[in-house]
Parts: sequence; C-alpha cells; structure tokens
Amino acid sequence: MTSKKQKPIKPVYLIYSAELALIEEALARLRKRLFKNEEDDTNCQIFEAKETSATDIISACQAIAFGAEWRLVIVKQYEQLNQSEKKRLISYIKQPCDNTVLVLVQQDRDLNGRAKVNKADPLFKLARQQDLAWEITDSKPTKTWVKEEFLKRNQVITDDGLDFFLETVGNQRIRLKTEIEKVNLYHQDTKRISADQLSEIVSPSNEGSALLLFKLILQGKMYRALLLLDWLTSSSKEASIIITLLERQLSLIARAKAYSVNCSNQELAAKLSVSPGRAYYLIQDARKLPWRALKQSIKLVKKADFSRKTNLGDIRTILEQLVIELSKTIATS
Repeated sequence: MTSKKQKPIKPVYLIYSAELALIEEALARLRKRLFKNEEDDTNCQIFEAKETSATDIISACQAIAFGAEWRLVIVKQYEQLNQSEKKRLISYIKQPCDNTVLVLVQQDRDLNGRAKVNKADPLFKLARQQDLAWEITDSKPTKTWVKEEFLKRNQVITDDGLDFFLETVGNQRIRLKTEIEKVNLYHQDTKRISADQLSEIVSPSNEGSALLLFKLILQGKMYRALLLLDWLTSSSKEASIIITLLERQLSLIARAKAYSVNCSNQELAAKLSVSPGRAYYLIQDARKLPWRALKQSIKLVKKADFSRKTNLGDIRTILEQLVIELSKTIATS
C-alpha cells in the first residue's frame, strides 16, 4: 500500500505502523482506489476491535455493496480481539468475499519508537504467509513531510518556522498534522508562515490550543472556534482542561487590563509571571475587551466549570455552549 505503482487490490490487508498519521494516509489512498468519492461512507464500515465481534465484522464483509464495486471494512487495533474471535477471522481470511476489502489495523510503538506488533499471533502469521501484512512506513524526512503538508494547504513554512515547529511539537506525525491544521485554521489567509506567527499558536501543551480557541472567539470567528473545539475535545480529559485554561486566560487579561495603565511591558510580564511576548498579546486582548464583557465572560466560564464539576451535562456540550455564549457576549460588547 506504500508503493506508488498500483498493484491488484487484495481482499484482506493487515497493516501496522508506529504512526497513526501514516495509517490514516494509507487508508485514504485505499479509499481513493476503491471509491469514486472517497468521502462517501455508504460502503465503508469501521470497527473498534475492543467493541465488536468477529460475527459483526464478517457480516459487514458479506454485505452487498450499494451502488459501487467494492465494500471496505476496517478493524482498528485488531490485536484487542480475543483468540476465539481471531480464529473466526482466520477462517474468513482463508475464504474472503470477492468484492470486500477487509483491513486489520494495529498502531503501536515500542520504547524506541518503532512499530510494535505481535508477530507470533496466528492472525499475523497467516497474513504474512499470504503476503497480506504490511508495515506502513515513510522514508520521507520529517522536515520534507511538514513542508509538503503546508503546501497542500497553499502555505509555505519558512526555515525558522520549520525549526521552531519541530522543536516545539516533536516528530510524531499525528500530532504534527493536528498542529498544522490548527495553524491553517488560524492563519487561513496567510501564505507564508514564520516562527513569529507560530509562536503564539503552537505549544507543547494544551495551553496553546486553549489560547487559539479564545483568540478565535475574540476575533468573532465562532465557526472556526467550534471546529477547533471539536479537535480539542477528542478526549474528556483534555476537554476538562480547556475550561481551566480559558479561566486562567481571562484572569490574566483582567489583570493585564488593570496593571497596564501604569506598567511597562517588562514590568507587566514580571507581575503576571509570563514572557514579555505573552504580556504584549495580553495587553492587545485587554484593549479589545471592555470591562463589562470581560466580567461577563469570566462569569460564563465559571458557570461552565460548575456545570462540569456537578455533572450537569456532557463536557463537550458544555464547552460548545460556552463558546457560543462567549462569542455572543464579546460580539455585542
């Protein structure tokens, strides 16, 4: 699946990689070969191994394709299937359906960052014997890959920006891709991306993402803020942190608004225990927000935090409502 020369489509693939992004790219290439519209999910079913059974997987494989030549069935983290379920899949692999492609996926890495898969597993052994097992790798250097990802979005990242980006985010492709999407969302109309533009967005922690979320709200870009929120709330743990970080950001803006009248940028940075660069942006945000809107925004965040702590609703719903209410409050200020 990694070769540029297309080979005949096989009825079963077992793919594994250390990088989730590489697996997603491989699956995207396969979908493009199978379907005229790779976005169409009519003939594609995706299963999480820990939440399904071999019966469900095989039934999906045996279903008739609707308005297309192929069906695609994907099983994520197939190693989580128990042995009896794997035996049933082994039987299927020996006599697969002609017009269905079954893809067994395993994404894991060892301590050295290499792809981790149980090669003693009977399912893996059979796949390898039949030339169905593929390790998804990319010989392309990370720097080249990052440049190409920005180019796909009609943007160019400068050399200093590239160095800063990799130093901050690291080398995991899935995280790099998420951060690239975030940069593109924020600087959608900017064609050349430098380190200065990245410094206020890209962060090794969740704080940078929360800062970007608030920046989009402050700029009146509610739709983009909700798109970003959808990425940030992929796990409930990260979602809970967002409220805390928004509350901290608003508190810093309030203090910056109060202190900046009689303080230089350096003095303000020292008072707030932030970098001079961060202090500068806090002052800019403070000037955009009247006291009334700032106080109301703080109340809204505290209300959302109370709802979270008392289980008054789903955390993602609470955050979506918070983004909408903050956007309305700031827009009318």
